Amino acid sequence: MKKVFYFLNTVPEWVDVVKRLEENNQWKSLLWVTTETLQPAIKLNLPNTIIVDLQSHKRGEFNKKIYIKNTVLDKNIIEEYYNCEKIVLAMMNRMDPNRHNFNYHQRIQLYYRTLMYWIYTFEEYQPDLVFFDETPHVPFEYIMHEVALKKNIKIVRFNPIHINHRLLFFGEVNKTPSYIQDRYKSIKNENKEYLLSKDIEEYYLKLQGTYKEATPYYMKKQPIDLKKALSKALLIISRVLQNRSDSSYQRTKDSYIQNFKMMKFIKVYNRFQGRVYKKRLLREYNSLVSKNIDLSKKYIYLPLHFQPERTTSPDGDIYENQWLMIQLLAQTIPNGWRLYVKEHISQFKKDFSGEMGRNIEFYKEVLLFDNVELVPLELNSFDLIDNAQAVSTISGTVGLEAISRDKRVLVFGYPWYEICEGVTKVINKEDIILFFEKTLKNKINQKNVKAFFKTIDDISLSANHSGNIWTKGFDSEKNIKNLLEIINLYEYKIG
Repeated sequence: MKKVFYFLNTVPEWVDVVKRLEENNQWKSLLWVTTETLQPAIKLNLPNTIIVDLQSHKRGEFNKKIYIKNTVLDKNIIEEYYNCEKIVLAMMNRMDPNRHNFNYHQRIQLYYRTLMYWIYTFEEYQPDLVFFDETPHVPFEYIMHEVALKKNIKIVRFNPIHINHRLLFFGEVNKTPSYIQDRYKSIKNENKEYLLSKDIEEYYLKLQGTYKEATPYYMKKQPIDLKKALSKALLIISRVLQNRSDSSYQRTKDSYIQNFKMMKFIKVYNRFQGRVYKKRLLREYNSLVSKNIDLSKKYIYLPLHFQPERTTSPDGDIYENQWLMIQLLAQTIPNGWRLYVKEHISQFKKDFSGEMGRNIEFYKEVLLFDNVELVPLELNSFDLIDNAQAVSTISGTVGLEAISRDKRVLVFGYPWYEICEGVTKVINKEDIILFFEKTLKNKINQKNVKAFFKTIDDISLSANHSGNIWTKGFDSEKNIKNLLEIINLYEYKIG
């Protein structure tokens, strides 16, 4: 019997999946972190499972048992988890809608309390496996991951790749499983033409085509459903007029985050303030861009990531602060070269939370380096890739776009494609120097790139794992079948 901690969110099929894993794989569902959506079904179908309410625990509402004498944090433990600490404190930007309501002392206190909770919980229940529906990217979830890692408890998770809702099966964060690396190596060694599934082939060809064709679905403007928009607006107005409050893990000034309920009108006001701030942010950016970008110069193209988001935290580790990546490149690229930095358009979108991930001063700090220029938003990304000497990213799709268009890419984070031909992983200054001295001059072998797509084709399946808007509408039984198939095929291959 394998004792399992689950962190699975809102997809109803997860209850059936976990129940079948318990019946057929001898996986005992010990503890489940989830939202209110799944809790009634879990209680009904898996009555012995300890349910941890996601929203409450984001705010640090923990059982008083954690304050027993044998659960302590000392200097040795704090230092052991130091890397976790810096990542989690950055993740807490999501909890501060106004950018000034959640200071260091408040953040570190929540971090310590959450760390204490998970150390206690793991020691109390001794799980064999921790299962995440996606890369852990909220503070409470990431600490759970790190405690499991330190205690040598097996971790498994899904990793979406944004190709027809396909999923890969990974283990711990920041590490590509060896079974994927081995499969890629084997396919490359076969040295033959690869037949790809229709969706993978179409995606690969789109990356080699026009930018309009290759724009990711999550970046495309979605049609407005007037009926839904009106219904949502009326619901918000109703809640504001009724002075309704909702549980929230975001802070307001002088509030105590535990047991905190945010009034609806405050949420609406915060959203309004965020939109005003993003307009200021956009004006600042546009005032600083170079009006005449010269694509004939030698340059590195560096499109920024939208923040706050998983692709930089935790996938970027310390390079979650994108200024670190920029300054490292600016001071190591060859003399006379330029670094063209372009902001992510979603940073300014009204329905996204870009106000929590960027500040007005950021762009001016970037331009302190005399070989860095900000690029106008309207410049086509594929034109910038095609004319660049190379592309740099933390973990963005632009890396795969660049490789498919015969441009090498420097990655500072841990993208799912990090083992693909054409990728150079950057940890330090020496990696960049070596890249310019040796790697850049070597032509990308597109046959090896296609071998990577063949690898992904062989080991991924389409499924709805997290309940986001892009994957709704999946047939329920097919979804259960595909989720179980991925787990049964690859769980034992995760070390």
